[in-house]
Amino acid sequence: MSFLEIPAGQFVAIVGALDALTRAEMHQLTERIWQEHGFTTLLITHDVAEAATLADRVLVLRDGHIALDLEIDLPRPRRSYDPAVASIGAKILREV
Repeated sequence: MSFLEIPAGQFVAIVGALDALTRAEMHQLTERIWQEHGFTTLLITHDVAEAATLADRVLVLRDGHIALDLEIDLPRPRRSYDPAVASIGAKILREV
């Protein structure tokens, strides 16, 4: 797990190479820190479940254009196995 410090107190978490358990722990940590401090995060991922679970807004890019701009207004904490989160994931997958 690696954090890169960038200006304005923001950080970038590099989670792609983590094993599944550590990645899930990182998601919970990121969500807890976000709830405590209320910062803005840009998450770039190919993992649809990760996007549906962590994001408040999902953009899907295709051919250099926005194919989907989806607001996610579900209560937290979210879990990928929750039917509402799975439904969001299905919407995202239809646009990928």
